[in-house]
Amino acid sequence: IILMSAVIVFMAGMIALLWWTYPMFLEDVVIPSLDWAERTFNKAELAVIIVVTLSVIPVCVFFAGFPAIWLAGIVFGYGWGLMLVTVGTTLGMTLPFII
Repeated sequence: IILMSAVIVFMAGMIALLWWTYPMFLEDVVIPSLDWAERTFNKAELAVIIVVTLSVIPVCVFFAGFPAIWLAGIVFGYGWGLMLVTVGTTLGMTLPFII
């Protein structure tokens, strides 16, 4: 019972923390980053960056990368999608060794 109440208190604290910090994070980090990316890159460059990033992140944190492969195949076709996912997966496998 003590462990369960501690978990409930911890979860309530995490929800309160997210409720308080999420709007600040959204306004100070996410929206300016999206505005910068929209001004800097065209749509094709953004699509390539997003697909490669979606290939890098799952490999680094040991998640399945199948959704990124599927997305790359839909957006760029078999050839370009395979090439982008291969580059992203290779970067994802080497990035933990560099860091």
